[in-house]
Amino acid sequence: MRLDYISVRIIKTIAINPNISINQLCNQICISRRHFYYRLGTMNDWLTKNNFRKIDNSRSQGLTLLDHEVTKILDQLDLISTHHYELKSNERMDQILIFLILTNKPVFLDDLNQINRVSRNTTLNDINIINQKYHGIIIFKKKQGYCLTTDVLKQRFLALQIIQIHFKFKSNFIYQLILDTYYQSNIQNVSTIIEEINNVILAVETSLKRHFTDKDRQLLCYMLLITLLHVINNKQNISFNQQQKNYLWFTSEWYTAKLMQKTLRINLDIQLPDNEILFVSLLLSILKSFHSDEKISQQDSNLIRYIRMLIAEFQRLAGVYFIDKIGLQRQLFMHLKPAIRRGLFNINIENLLLDDIEQLYPQIFSITKRVVTIIEAEYHFQFTNHELGYIAMTFAAWINKNKETKEKNILLISEDGVSVTSILEQKLRKLTVIPLIIHLKTLQEYKQGNYPKQIELIITTTNLPDIENKKVPVIKVKPILTNHEQLTIRQLLENRDYESQLPIMVNALMNEIDSYIPKHLRSNIRVKFDNIIRQNVALIGLPIKENFTLEQSLHGNIGISRSQLNWNKAIDLAGQPLIKRGLIKTDYLQEIKENINKFGMYMYLTPNIVLLHASPIDNQPLPYLSLLKVTRPIPFKIGQKLAAASIIFLLVPEKTASHIKLLEQLNILLTNQQKLNDLLKANNIESIKRVLFNS
Repeated sequence: MRLDYISVRIIKTIAINPNISINQLCNQICISRRHFYYRLGTMNDWLTKNNFRKIDNSRSQGLTLLDHEVTKILDQLDLISTHHYELKSNERMDQILIFLILTNKPVFLDDLNQINRVSRNTTLNDINIINQKYHGIIIFKKKQGYCLTTDVLKQRFLALQIIQIHFKFKSNFIYQLILDTYYQSNIQNVSTIIEEINNVILAVETSLKRHFTDKDRQLLCYMLLITLLHVINNKQNISFNQQQKNYLWFTSEWYTAKLMQKTLRINLDIQLPDNEILFVSLLLSILKSFHSDEKISQQDSNLIRYIRMLIAEFQRLAGVYFIDKIGLQRQLFMHLKPAIRRGLFNINIENLLLDDIEQLYPQIFSITKRVVTIIEAEYHFQFTNHELGYIAMTFAAWINKNKETKEKNILLISEDGVSVTSILEQKLRKLTVIPLIIHLKTLQEYKQGNYPKQIELIITTTNLPDIENKKVPVIKVKPILTNHEQLTIRQLLENRDYESQLPIMVNALMNEIDSYIPKHLRSNIRVKFDNIIRQNVALIGLPIKENFTLEQSLHGNIGISRSQLNWNKAIDLAGQPLIKRGLIKTDYLQEIKENINKFGMYMYLTPNIVLLHASPIDNQPLPYLSLLKVTRPIPFKIGQKLAAASIIFLLVPEKTASHIKLLEQLNILLTNQQKLNDLLKANNIESIKRVLFNS
């Protein structure tokens, strides 16, 4: 088992820095923890094969090797030629694919054995696994040997995917394979070509007014090397369909690719065919891109509009509100612009964190999957789960920025075995969009105090000895959560803003006893009530906020208009009941109007029903809702299609997401087709109430 240069550096660093922690190691040699763990098995195999003990990875002692073996290990490492790194099975298979993409001559089994330095049986097994994964992508022809069944465009996309994966682990064997293929093709000026490509990339940044990351520059360099190799060797010409050509023509990337063609022709005497120019423009467009609000293209402007709709829909479904919407919009643009290109051209990427994302953020991932249909419908393709994972990660990061929805530390104490505990953990994560850090402990570990101190909620399936002394909420549950337990836990996670609610509770109690106590005692009693509520709520963690039902929330807030209204007037009428009760002011309605004027009508539930809202109001104790039915529908656009609103819901959300229950009830009602039809037909307030509140 041979080591790559990073593995050699890791072992040497551990050897000369005994007891170094993983974090210290990664910082010292500039790698991630993932890179370390990716190589740990290979390093231990190499140590074992050379009769050394494996790396000892202890939380208390850090990373160590046996003292008396360190000198011998260092001597052995000095003999290693990292060029002859022995590939893992996944690396061997990727090298076979890249080799078949690069080569322009017949490839036989001996050729594949040689590039991976493995036996015939190992190569045949690798090919079988590749064909299982990529649906028979490699075939064998008698005179042509092994070859790929896909066209050149798909081969390039596959190369792109493979290179991106190995960038994550800083593997350099693919680059070496590209260079070897150049030399085998008798191309003499390889260093000149590489130098010119790097110069061209710098010129591209200037032309596009972008700044590429080092990883993007390297990716672009590799892919341009592959492209030029195909052109030099006259490999089968790349092709695009008419729709793809129309999408790429006359973009800023296309004009830049034309300039690249001119430079390469002058400096390297290499002429890029027209379709290769289109490929290079596509390549430039799928790199991560930042945008400015000034002088953006119409294409980018449309995407930004859909991203705003995406954010609004996510907020509605998740019941959360993002503080830095502009930052979120920029981050989503940076990912979605190239992701849309990838979707349109069927370019696959692999998200190595996908399983973790689905497990840690199931609600966020699920909601993301629903809201991206806004973009999928506009651009006529469907995102893969790997792409969705990156979008969900962005939403999770921004949810975590809000004080009210910041990730919460939960201590889960269970004696019910791994399987049952894992099911319970997943149920907890599915209860809320708030990111949860769940610390799994046994009762014995809990008694020993072996858990983090920044715990905000304790959930246990067994009796705890000191439950009365806990300063954080403690809930005892069954291994399979009941509906009541789920509701209680969710309320505790999403309704922890006690401070703003205390005056409301104290005032309510004082109003009840006002006529029974003398005036001179009221001040002291108010202080006592405040202290009692504060102590008990903090101790047992009961949610203060009332969970309004849909009926309670809409009580007295339903109106109907038989006039032909514009949006400004409709919003005023919808908000009038809330203004009369002093629940909102006119500036809240003004914010809604400004959003519509700026972004268009993006807050719709169905083509006939809109849900209007602005940002949450500070110190607002409860969510509010009103309904306006218009007998003369108000027209608006959904993308390029016309729609007409007959019902306007006006929501005043609440910062800690307690309004999510109202939205859930509303969604249940509107997904009942019969009730939806009856609601649209209702022509007076009483008939509206019957549809909304009668089961």
